[in-house]
Amino acid sequence: MTMDMGPGSTPAPMTGTYSWRGGYAFDVVTAAEAVEAVDMRELTASATIRVMFVDGAYYYDVDPQPSGPLKGKEWRKVDGPAMFVAFFVMADSITTDVWVDAEGLPVRLEQNIGSMRVTMDFAKFGATAGVEAPPAAQTGDMTEELRATAQQQS
Repeated sequence: MTMDMGPGSTPAPMTGTYSWRGGYAFDVVTAAEAVEAVDMRELTASATIRVMFVDGAYYYDVDPQPSGPLKGKEWRKVDGPAMFVAFFVMADSITTDVWVDAEGLPVRLEQNIGSMRVTMDFAKFGATAGVEAPPAAQTGDMTEELRATAQQQS
């Protein structure tokens, strides 16, 4: 997958697993560019970041923080709709194109959300394990903080 946040950004490659077993989910590892693109540099010393989407929420593998909602937590959780509103509320359309092979399986999916473009290329089918959310005890929910920040910016 490649995520391009628009003019002035560097496209960020990601690799991992996408699953439609029990609902849409993914478990990917991003390149350093994505850490910058999603403004996570202050939360991890790693050059990459693991991101999961499970049951309608995003989970980001971060370094446990010394204070706040992520104190001692390894995962940052954000509700999917809150993330969409915070980053794409100026987006007036979403366009999705899907390429399929001779067997009817998707080989590429491209989404344009405002100025952001996400391109996913699929290589294998059927061998994917389900993607599960991290344990609640290791997760700090940042949804309300994101909503508050988005309201201040609008």
